[in-house]
Amino acid sequence: MKELIISELGIHPIKGLKRSRLEVMEIAKTGPLNDRRLMVIDQNNHFMTQRTYPLLATIDVKILSDEFSLHIPHHLPFTFQIGEYYGDLE
Repeated sequence: MKELIISELGIHPIKGLKRSRLEVMEIAKTGPLNDRRLMVIDQNNHFMTQRTYPLLATIDVKILSDEFSLHIPHHLPFTFQIGEYYGDLE
């Protein structure tokens, strides 16, 4: 059997935004905890992708206990409670 080596762990807390690197990954029933459970939509409720909006890839997402903090280049961070947008999906 060939040996597998995991060189890096990461999730996308908000689909389409920058990947967050992890030292340890928690796994829930639905997969990696906090991975792609939220997404960015436009005013018409259409999902916004990096292909259409490449600047999304520059938005850094930090998970702080029960909050997400978005760090957009040249702007102040925006923080919101995770529970406001989805319940316990574990």
